[in-house]
Amino acid sequence: MLAARFLAHDFRAISFRAEIIESLKISYSVDLNKIVNKLGLPRLTPKLLSAVCLITLSFCAVIPAQTKISVENQTGKTLPGSSDMDELRREAFQDLRNGLWTSSKAKFHVLTEKQPDDTLSLYGLSLAAFNLQETQTAKVQIDKVIDILNKNRTNDPLLADCYVLSAVIAANQKQNESAVETLEKAISLVPDHFDANFSLARAYFGNGDLTKATRYFERSVEIQPENIRARFYLASTFEKLGNSGGALAAYREIIRLEPGSIQGYLGLGVLLLKEKGGNSPEGIAALERVLETNGEIYEARIGLGKALVQKENYREALVHLKKAAELVTDNPEPHYQLALAYQKLGMKSEAKAEMEIVKRIHSLRRLRN
Repeated sequence: MLAARFLAHDFRAISFRAEIIESLKISYSVDLNKIVNKLGLPRLTPKLLSAVCLITLSFCAVIPAQTKISVENQTGKTLPGSSDMDELRREAFQDLRNGLWTSSKAKFHVLTEKQPDDTLSLYGLSLAAFNLQETQTAKVQIDKVIDILNKNRTNDPLLADCYVLSAVIAANQKQNESAVETLEKAISLVPDHFDANFSLARAYFGNGDLTKATRYFERSVEIQPENIRARFYLASTFEKLGNSGGALAAYREIIRLEPGSIQGYLGLGVLLLKEKGGNSPEGIAALERVLETNGEIYEARIGLGKALVQKENYREALVHLKKAAELVTDNPEPHYQLALAYQKLGMKSEAKAEMEIVKRIHSLRRLRN
């Protein structure tokens, strides 16, 4: 069984890399501009729309990039009644794009009441309901779309999109085997479906099947070579497999594609310092680059602090280690490294105090366990 916690893709600043590696979850990427353009709406600035729907991270749920063909097939049809219905559908997708879930759901409900077999509106209704945490409603609506499209045997791209959303809903309901099977259906329909390949890779990663995860992450990168997230997760998988060369190459490629990428520099720096310790100027420079952008990232602080202790640059190490201890209060590592630095600087009372904190944290952990 796959772990229940395998949905979402929010990049958070603090402990970014650790969260990705330890809590990798199914992703559902979005690009609603593909659909609003077809509906005659002005182009919108790309952004991620987060909904509080899963355990810790957010789920980005709008319209996947792969709906382009299905949107062309669906939006060319005029809904019965009047042009007002067409306008209402455009407004519903606009609301969906803007994260106005309740308003969007209400409009899609009107549309589906008027035309029960309007697959695109049913799909939108399911998305809106899911973002409102109305999981069962979302499931009922997406199942309707899948049934209609399967009976008509048309519009494979939209059907593949529906399978991806259905898989996300299934995983949310802890029906993990069903989620994986459904993602495989999506890929069989549209082999180049990025969301399906990427989501399946992350599911296998969460289940510890790194060989299959690698296969689908690599496929995701083939489909979208400039997708930074896909490359980052591929690098993380290489790292878990012990393929440091592949991971370092992947991190460097991220930096080449996006020179300001925190993900790339963080992954590169942490791995280099893990491999070479303080003897890696490139690793130290990479983490310094991360902290220039965001000084609140724990792994950059602790990694740089440990490297500077190894280089015997104790006073500079103290700055990073103290900050690391502030960022993550229940981890003994920053305090242990602080104790080493203080000891080397002849500050014995400070070193002793830090070791006491280390002992206290370990005691609390034993009690919790």
